[in-house]
Amino acid sequence: MKSAEGKGTTFEIRLPLAEQSSDEIKSPVQDVTSQAKTILVIDDMEAVLEVLNAGLTRSGHLVVTASSGQQGLIFLVKPRLILLSAI
Repeated sequence: MKSAEGKGTTFEIRLPLAEQSSDEIKSPVQDVTSQAKTILVIDDMEAVLEVLNAGLTRSGHLVVTASSGQQGLIFLVKPRLILLSAI
């Protein structure tokens, strides 16, 4: 993790190569419709909110968006996952 005030935070994640080819993997994805969650997405960039909202909604989740932490607190109704811009 690299963080600098006024510049944001960068996370670098390194994953090992798969030992199986993608053709050999039988069913890696679970049906998320039976596991739908309410997710609060907080970001000050409208484009980020729109992309995350669209993707999470397509996955069957109920998405609440806010453009600031203060606005997010108003909508907070015990979501299981909170995505927050740290910039």
